[in-house]
Amino acid sequence: MKHPRITAKAPGKLILLGEYAVLEGAPSLVVAIDRYCHVHIRKNGFSIFGLEAMNLDMPDLTFHLDESGRVKLAGNSPYTSEKRTDFLIEVINYVASRYEGTIPGAYISIDTSDFYHKTSGNKFGLGSSAALTVALIRAMNEYMGRNSSPDTLFSEAIKAHRAGQGRLGSGVDIAASAAGGVLEYKMPGSEDDIPDAIRRHNWPKELFMTAVWTGNSASTRFMLEKVKQFRQVSPVLYRSIMDGLREISMEGCSAFADGDSERFLDTVPAYLNQERKLGAACGIEIISPSHKNLEQIVLEAGGVYKPSGAGGGDIGVAFCSSEETHRELQNAIKKSQYEILDLRIEPAEKRMTIGHE
Repeated sequence: MKHPRITAKAPGKLILLGEYAVLEGAPSLVVAIDRYCHVHIRKNGFSIFGLEAMNLDMPDLTFHLDESGRVKLAGNSPYTSEKRTDFLIEVINYVASRYEGTIPGAYISIDTSDFYHKTSGNKFGLGSSAALTVALIRAMNEYMGRNSSPDTLFSEAIKAHRAGQGRLGSGVDIAASAAGGVLEYKMPGSEDDIPDAIRRHNWPKELFMTAVWTGNSASTRFMLEKVKQFRQVSPVLYRSIMDGLREISMEGCSAFADGDSERFLDTVPAYLNQERKLGAACGIEIISPSHKNLEQIVLEAGGVYKPSGAGGGDIGVAFCSSEETHRELQNAIKKSQYEILDLRIEPAEKRMTIGHE
């Protein structure tokens, strides 16, 4: 008998404003974008699970779940402590441990190919691990007969993601993957604050955005660790820089919420300059040579620019307030060595799809 296959997908994210500052309680702006993690689960009629994760450069796993819902790898699983494997196991541990009863074995397939450059194979930095977490939790909940509301899904995903990542990061990417649309996100101070972490916004009518791939991947974990070290070594200077980032982010979020494109545009170069100070203080290139080049290209075309995310590489975002400038800006980027990404905002109404095949 062929069992039905459960499928789920979750979108990636693009941060517009508030990176780093969101870790200190500042609001941030993030959008869900049409790059997806796909998860497929099919019951196999046994008690053993098989897991394959395309694009993650890790071996296929065979495991069962013990009485507490924790993963126990089979003796023939070629597992050598890898962060990717550890992360997936922690997410499965979290979901399975919250289920009362025996979970029948299944084949699990994870596809994150949307988050990698088709030619070079480099990772874009569009929130693949968050999308994976949300899609995997949604699919496993469906497999176990549990329905997840968007609020519950976000709450479960942020807890599971933190368990897998060692509580590193703000959860802004989880918010985008779980809720979809255009969001203002504020890092919850406690589990009780999770439902209030997200506010929805409409996109300002006179604001145009272009996402640009720098050509190199960057390690968000490395950048965050360096910022964490800076905080410990120079707390006064750290606080001064973060206060500046927080004030700019608050102003930018307020302008965005009001639909005031010009006021929002004023905050973008101010935020980039403050990030430049943070990078210099931490000894890291948040504003890398690629981001500096793109900043100059965009400025000359009449727009404003900043990195999206931790910086160093990955993605940048360019903004302007007219269609004409938007065309000029994109033409200038197309003539450069950098690549425009065709990204569209994933609306909240389509934040998650689930189906049976």
